[in-house]
Amino acid sequence: MRGGSTMLTTYHWTGCPLIQRDPEKMGGQPTVAALRLTPEALVDNFNSGSDITELLELFPGTPVAFIRVVLDYAEKQGYLERPIR
Repeated sequence: MRGGSTMLTTYHWTGCPLIQRDPEKMGGQPTVAALRLTPEALVDNFNSGSDITELLELFPGTPVAFIRVVLDYAEKQGYLERPIR
């Protein structure tokens, strides 16, 4: 994570179509599609100042469409501290 936010936030992802929970993957944490990436990692890095281009660099192999879907959902839920550009 880029920034210095140490606050832990609980996000609820049940309405986001790309989020999966598999007890065999990452201890059952929510992950983005078939990736070993939590949606919290995307949101926390975005809230710490990363833009979409930087998120693509931080999480190589993640489709930009996946990042946009997660951030759009997070924005609608009020999880983002700034608007998506």
